[in-house]
Amino acid sequence: MASLNNEQHFFGYAVCDKENNSRELKVYSTDLLPLHSGALKATEATVAIKTKSGSGANDYQGEVCESNYITCTYRDDSSNHTMNPPDVRAGEQVEIYKLADNEQQYYWKPCARTEGNRRTETHRIAISDTCSNDAELGNDNSYYIQMDTRRSHSIVISTNQGDGEAFKYKLSIDADKNQIYLGDDKGTGVLIDSNTPSVTIRNSTGSTIQVTDGNMDMTCNGSQNVYIKGDISQTVDGDISLTCEGNVRLRCKGDATVISNGAITLKSNTAINLSAPVVSVSKGGIDS
Repeated sequence: MASLNNEQHFFGYAVCDKENNSRELKVYSTDLLPLHSGALKATEATVAIKTKSGSGANDYQGEVCESNYITCTYRDDSSNHTMNPPDVRAGEQVEIYKLADNEQQYYWKPCARTEGNRRTETHRIAISDTCSNDAELGNDNSYYIQMDTRRSHSIVISTNQGDGEAFKYKLSIDADKNQIYLGDDKGTGVLIDSNTPSVTIRNSTGSTIQVTDGNMDMTCNGSQNVYIKGDISQTVDGDISLTCEGNVRLRCKGDATVISNGAITLKSNTAINLSAPVVSVSKGGIDS
């Protein structure tokens, strides 16, 4: 047992796994329960007691509950910014302590001496994103990193908007859904879906580039502009289909050549106009 600044510290062992979403842990300590013997397992028993005074006026008879563990509340005063208690397992060593002479409240924190006992768990690191001293840290007022292998199989990194930020950004790696998403809170982001497989890039206005299996789709609610200083070379094994609700214009400073092994057909519901200083039409094939 150690004493520091009116604190009393002890070492103990978890007698059972810490429950999900709980800050309490059942701990056995030889310093506090020296008479216990047997397997390290949480046990409780109800015992009848009687007390007698000399006059008989203050006699007492009743029942008390005995246990081989102390229920401790998680409290870690280090500055590691860990939000959640570690998911301690049965048999893992922990440090417990109490403040001053308070026999009703004990606290615990991990020792990391029996790390081999640790299995799947949820670990979250968070820092505040608000100037308020009263706010409890949560998903809406902190920058956080969370790794989870107990409740899910995921990693989440998130910013927030508690201090005037215009956007909130989140990176989510979900091994259960086989997806990775990086984006903001307005709908702009990148989604990787390993099952499909697909990669989707989308902005908040709905413009989308999606590569799914062997296909690529592009959706744009505005204009599409491409500027290339070099050449464009495209090879298409299938057909090319172009549908335009407006006008189609092709402009080049050099020559424009169309070569076809089949027929070239021009159809118009109004007119076909050719305008040039010279128009030549000759009979022959590609090789002529």
